[in-house]
Amino acid sequence: MRSISHSDYLRYALIALVVLIMAAATPASAKLNRISATLVAEQSRPAAGDTLQLAIRMTPAPGWHGYWQNPGDSGMPPRVEWKLPDGITASPLQHPVPSAKTMAGFKSYVYDGSFALLTSIKLPASAPPGTTIPITGELSWLACSSDVCVPESTTIRTSVEINSGRETSARNPAFQSYRSALPTPYPYSGSFFSDDDNVTVTIKTPPGIASSAVRFFPITGQLSPTNVTQSGDTTTFHLRKRGRSVGKVEAVIDTGPGTKAYQIKALPAREAPVAAEAPSPAPVATSAPLPSPAAPEGDPEATESLDQLPSPEYANDVPDPNPFAMASLLPAKASETGWLAAFLGAILGGLLLNLMPCVFPILSLKALSLARSGTSRQAARIEAVAYTGGAVISTTALGAVLVGLQCLGAEIGWAFQLQNPYIVLALVALMTAIGANLLGLFEIRSFPLLNRITGGSAPSSAFGTGALAAFVATPCSGPFMGVALGAALFLPPLAALSVFTGLGLGIALPFLAIGFLPALRRFLPKPGDWMVTLRRVLAVPMLLTAAALIWVLSRQVGHQGLAMGLGISLAVGIGLAWLGITQKTAKSGFHPILSTAMVGALAFSLLPAPIAIASADVSESGPVQTFSEKRLDELRRAGTPVFVDFTADWCLTCKVNEKLAINDPSTQRVFERAGVVTLVGDWTNGDPAITEFLAKHGRNSIPYYLVYMPGERPQELPQILTAELLADAVQPIG
Repeated sequence: MRSISHSDYLRYALIALVVLIMAAATPASAKLNRISATLVAEQSRPAAGDTLQLAIRMTPAPGWHGYWQNPGDSGMPPRVEWKLPDGITASPLQHPVPSAKTMAGFKSYVYDGSFALLTSIKLPASAPPGTTIPITGELSWLACSSDVCVPESTTIRTSVEINSGRETSARNPAFQSYRSALPTPYPYSGSFFSDDDNVTVTIKTPPGIASSAVRFFPITGQLSPTNVTQSGDTTTFHLRKRGRSVGKVEAVIDTGPGTKAYQIKALPAREAPVAAEAPSPAPVATSAPLPSPAAPEGDPEATESLDQLPSPEYANDVPDPNPFAMASLLPAKASETGWLAAFLGAILGGLLLNLMPCVFPILSLKALSLARSGTSRQAARIEAVAYTGGAVISTTALGAVLVGLQCLGAEIGWAFQLQNPYIVLALVALMTAIGANLLGLFEIRSFPLLNRITGGSAPSSAFGTGALAAFVATPCSGPFMGVALGAALFLPPLAALSVFTGLGLGIALPFLAIGFLPALRRFLPKPGDWMVTLRRVLAVPMLLTAAALIWVLSRQVGHQGLAMGLGISLAVGIGLAWLGITQKTAKSGFHPILSTAMVGALAFSLLPAPIAIASADVSESGPVQTFSEKRLDELRRAGTPVFVDFTADWCLTCKVNEKLAINDPSTQRVFERAGVVTLVGDWTNGDPAITEFLAKHGRNSIPYYLVYMPGERPQELPQILTAELLADAVQPIG
């Protein structure tokens, strides 16, 4: 009997991966969900113009639970994307009171039994009798047991028929119990004080709330009560704070399951309204959507017209620390100096890009290539030119696509390719392949055409390395680069392409200098056995890059993206290891290459569409909110200081800034004292509104940061942030 070879094992592993990828791609709705979900309407035959209440009934299987709107230390709340007829919108989901569950020291707010999420829609008054109104939504949630958590989703749908208006439509009696499970909005705002670790909230005591049995469920922030006291008609909550600063406190309180629950709100002590002679609380109908928080009382000038404040379009009037900034924003016909400044800025930006963290994995390939290039002067120069050609052609080609699509009306910007999950999946495969090559699992054969042009295999390798370095570096943006690339929006197409050519030249400049300056090559180590060890070590950052891209993919398309990313990475690794075995035995590599390509094609064909990205730290009313120009205008009208942060999950520069500056505790304390609201514009999957806003400010890349202080012109911040710089930016002038 023939023994099973290593190639056979790898072949069987690829077959198993095919099965796993297909299983991962199966729509969640086709699987047996641990929490069932159905959509029901309170009335099946409402009248035209009525406000119709809907309920999403969710029932966990025994031993499983779902999550509240604030899941606590872990979990994910239910989210729904409605697909409704034109002119009909759904109100925000209303959540019943949860229970607290502590596991392994982590507290979460959950539903162990059946629960209903309520929303309402306004039916069109012009709908004729007999019209059927379809109501559909894509619902996603996290189901957890004591051992495992499973992301689930399904399509919920129902329909109603418009009655004649002369008949009374029967109402579903279950909705009365659904509404009674909701907290009652408490009409009195409390106040709170906050320091680094603690928050103290004081409110007028709601009826029936006793400090000995009160339960506290925070809607905003990560807050946990340490003590509750009552004195007279006030109740004080002493809370432990974790994470970001809080701009206001919203919570649900009650005294146990089945008791009266209230939704309370507290503002910072300096903003809290005084209600010393307020009447006793009146009953509040819970069938309507929760009211929006009342605007804080203050100076009447806070509500003046936005026309009296500096407009966001004046952001570029602020002196920019970049000496090329103003010149680069000039139209090309205004002055040749504008084009030259943009071109030089792109070269300098590309040069500095070599120092950015996201380019470090590509520096590993450079190091090996530079060590090889020390063999002779001619070989070094040829390799340097080939590397430069690869980098320049890569950035110019990307620039040509970008400019061409913008000419056709597309709302895209620099690094647009990483907003496409298919390209991210391809980069996962590419980074895995490079890591496998550096580990010695297989060897890359040279490209015959490039070999004939350049006279050897080293130049073709350098050309590919240069192209790869430029392509992978595009998500990063450093000093000078953002403004220089933004000039492409104002320059004629050929002049704009020269800016992208300058970027590639800047990326390749260090390698080009070493290739043509023998004095610099003397600092390079001689080739030797050390290079084998270095190759193995430098495989680590390449594989870590692949892992980071898999994470980006999971953020773009959900848990199925995570499965696809892991699947294609494993497939590439197995297939190339199989290829390496055939190379050592002088056999044809056709079968491993074909098999790997087929698995990859399967993963690409099953990749789901991008999803909306939500962050647990982002809310609609807290200190960190989702960016929109409308919300920015509202905050400026109210005289609120605003910090605008344009970011993306694939932008490592953005993540470094968030870690070291934006989320630094000292920065958050300064923001809290100044009352700053952060608006986060997430560009991970692309957003035409964000692209348009960036274009208004002469930019088409991120990171991009703006600070709006009341009564002052907007400040445009550098692309590399520090905590001290942010603190200075939010200090009022004078």
